[in-house]
This record gives sequence, C-alpha cells and structure tokens, in this order.
Amino acid sequence: MKNDNRFYLKTSLVFLTYLIFTITNLLYAQQAQANRPIDGQILSCVTGSSGKLISGSIDGKYYSTNISGIWRNINSSIYVYNMTISLNGSLLVGGYFGLYRSTDNGENWNKIDTRVAANSFAINSRGYIFAGAFEGQFRSTDDGESWIYVNTGYPANSCFVVNSNDVLFTAGGRDIDIRNDNIFCSTDNGDNWILVNSGFLPFNWAFINILAVNSNGVIYAGTGGRGIYRSTNGGHNWIAVNNGLTNTTINTLVITSDGTLCAGTEGGGIYCSDDDGENWDNLSNGLGNIFVNTLIINSSGTMYAGTDGGAYRSTNGGSNWSAIGLANETVLSFAIKSNGAGSSILFAGTPNGIFIANESSLPVELTSFTAISNQSQTVLRWITATETYCYGFDIERRSVVQSSTWGKISFVQGAGTSYVQHYYSYIDNSLSPGRYLYRLKQIDVDGSFKYSKSVEIEIERPREYRLYQNYPNPFNPSTTISYSIPSTSHVSLKIFNVIGREVEILVDKELFAGTYSHVWDATKMTSGLYFCRLQSGLFSETKKLLIMR
Repeated sequence: MKNDNRFYLKTSLVFLTYLIFTITNLLYAQQAQANRPIDGQILSCVTGSSGKLISGSIDGKYYSTNISGIWRNINSSIYVYNMTISLNGSLLVGGYFGLYRSTDNGENWNKIDTRVAANSFAINSRGYIFAGAFEGQFRSTDDGESWIYVNTGYPANSCFVVNSNDVLFTAGGRDIDIRNDNIFCSTDNGDNWILVNSGFLPFNWAFINILAVNSNGVIYAGTGGRGIYRSTNGGHNWIAVNNGLTNTTINTLVITSDGTLCAGTEGGGIYCSDDDGENWDNLSNGLGNIFVNTLIINSSGTMYAGTDGGAYRSTNGGSNWSAIGLANETVLSFAIKSNGAGSSILFAGTPNGIFIANESSLPVELTSFTAISNQSQTVLRWITATETYCYGFDIERRSVVQSSTWGKISFVQGAGTSYVQHYYSYIDNSLSPGRYLYRLKQIDVDGSFKYSKSVEIEIERPREYRLYQNYPNPFNPSTTISYSIPSTSHVSLKIFNVIGREVEILVDKELFAGTYSHVWDATKMTSGLYFCRLQSGLFSETKKLLIMR
C-alpha cells in the first residue's frame, strides 16, 4: 500500500539519521519530517465516558521558539510520538527514545522506560495507564513511574480505549504481515484478552487508526481509507457509518459531552455527527488547513484541532474555527490539564517541539457585571480576569414592564487574548422612567458568542423640574446639557448670548416625564459666555455656559 510504504520509508530514514548523529556524538538530532501523518499511523485513542480524551501523534521534535505570543517551548531533547495527562496530573510523552514523564507541566523530565515509545495512551478510572508502543503493549499502575508488558498476542502499536465499565479495547497494530483489523478486549486491566470479532473482519485489511467509545458503550473505529465503523455490541459486529463523509482517512475522533462525534480527516477537514455516525456534516468553517491530525476537547466543551498548518479552536461545537497560533507548525498532538478557576494548560506536540499555552476554558472569564442608575442614566461596569480571543461585547437592553425584546444599544471592543484584568464601562443616556434589564453578549473572534447574566435597574420618575449644569464646562466645542421634567409637558431648551439674543433652539416639543440629555455642538460659536434656559409651563431655569477655545 502507498501509505505503508510511506511509513516504512520514514522509519528507515529516522533510524539511519539516528545512527549518523550517534556516531558524531549528537545525541538528539533534527529529523526530516513529512508534512502530513501517514494513513494508518496510530494517531489517538479517546473515550467519551469519563471525560478522558487521550490525544496522540506521530513524530515531532522540540525546539525553543515562542510562537504567536501565547505559546512557550518546554523541552528540546525529546523526540515525541504521543502525549497524555495522567489522573494525577503528570505529563507523559512517548517518543523515539522511550517514555518520559514530567510532574511540573513540562519544566523538568525523567526518562522512564526505553521500551515504551508509545504511539497511543488510554487511562481507566483507577488511573491505570495503557500504552501501545513499537515493542508491544504496556501498563502502568503507579502514574507512569514503572511499566509492565501486557501480552495481547497482537502486533505492536495497538490503539487503546476504555469504556465506562473499565473494559479495555485494543486494535490497530503495525506489522505488515499480520492482519490488524481484529478487536481485542480485556476485563482485568490487560492481564487476559479476548478476540471479540473473530470470524467477522469488516475492515478489509484497513489500518485502524483510532478507537473511541461513548457513554453508552458504542465503539467507533476510524480507519485509514475506509471511513468509520460502529459497533453497538462490544466490538462483536461492525457496520460502516459514512453517509456524508466524503473523506474516509480518519486521523482522530472525539466525542463531546452531548454525544456528538467529530472526526478529523486527512485532507477533508472536520466532520461531525449528532446521530451516532448515521449522517455527517463538514464543519470546517474558518479552518485554515484541512489536514487534521488531532482533536481534543476541554471540560467546558472548547474544541482544539491540530493541523498541518497550526492550531485552531472552536467554542461552538465546531461550527466556527479560529487560529490560535503555531501557524508554521504541523500540530500532531494535544494534551489538556485543568489549571483551576475555569482555565486549563494546553500542550501541543509538533515536529519542532512541544509547546505550552494557558487557555481559558471560557472565551472570557467575567468576574463582575454591575449597573447603577443615575438620574436618566445607567452606568454599566464589568471586569474580566482573562480573555481568550475576545472580539468584544455587544451591550443589550430591554424594558421589564413593557413587552419588549432584547436590543443591541452599543458595542465595546475586547482585549483579544489577555491574562490580566480588564475594566470596562458604558453609560446609557436619556432613559425614560421604568425598569430595565441589561446583558453582555461576549463575541469571540471566530464569531461564537455567550451571554452574561442580566442585571436590572430602575429609572425613577423625576419629582420636580430641574436644569443641571452642563458638562464639561468650560468646553470646546461641545457639551452635554441634562434636565428633568416630572410630568408630560411642552419643553423648550434654548441658548442665548450675553446680550440676550437667541442663538440656538435645542428642544421645542412635548416630552414625557423623565430626565433627558442633549449635546450642544458650539463649533460655529465664538468663545465667551452663553446662557441655557429651560422652560416648561410656569417653570423656568437658566445656567451659564462658557466656551473656551
């Protein structure tokens, strides 16, 4: 097969390069890296039943580079295949020289076992870690500190997945002379294995790149060239579920919290299905590269895609994607670790290194949103602790008493991506008496959005006529004049010069009770003293205004 040849040619080149640089005492050397993963390469294993979304990759190498501001390199000496986070928070990396472990988010590393050059990982509810590697299948019961061989009687580089009952499934393999379309399962943490699809081989010798299982125990198998298969009886029988799936080389699968299945393909972008794979829709809007190597989802439902052209992020189930850096990198693997307070640490494996970024699990972490009424004004204030790709905020308002709908009244620009507090404010002027609700529509750069909780204020009916001092004063060239009227009446608001000549009429009409504001643009007026007079019925009041140029 064409793709098999790519793998073996690549493996030979890696080994030859390693020997050359070993002779010249260069322990770790840069390897030539194909731009895209090979069809049939084990890319990832996931489970949707416990929230453990295990992401995998092929060859990558670490270099010290800071990309797009939010990414930082954490290691330059490990040749990576795959990585995952243990239940205790350790970062495990399977690479060309074996398995490495870090307990401090990649700042320091320990080389654990040269045999466990893991291409895939799975973790059960007890914290047992399973790894498929070139030398076989392995298990660790102590957070990755030590590993034992678990014999499945199966070729190397199997893909693992664990269901909600801790039943372990494995498939895949990378021996060209041995069939790799069998599915084995173990109910005793890998001590014994059962061939569950004996006599039923639907995959037609296609490499199984990935297994995924949802909370109902339905298993999905993504293959290198024959699409996706589904089993509802523990792997004993399988059917193809490819309706709408126009690209059938499946590199990665993830399952969202609502059961939606998403697939990353080799050159076809991302497809998602909300009916157990019966029908598929392409959801690649905003995805700048359609060679998708890995997908992963954090606890808040934010989805990340690693492609041949960088990392992407979606906050609305894959409907829209936005680039989040590493644009010149082939992102092959992700791992996510919760960092508390609604944020997470995102690890990205590439041919040129593993990079780390702090990502808020929400587009914006809004810590405060308040509203204060002041005469006919509402003063809105809000604070964000962090912002991740925040485009800005639509400010929406509706009346409580009247049968009204939400309407946008203004927009405030966001801070983009920031990990420091930001303070925002907005003043809503000239409100009639009544009760009002306000909310924020936070908009992400990819077009996705979320609403804040609403806040309520009440604008009271004025008890008397009043003309307020203009602000600013002195001014140049404009100032705001505010006034209150306690009942519906005809109102005039006029400007006079120092000799008593009327120079401008600002208001001359009937108004409802309330407090109003009017901006006077005095661009055409000369510097000096002016008078503003409010009249309504028998009431009259005058204020001095000073233009100073």
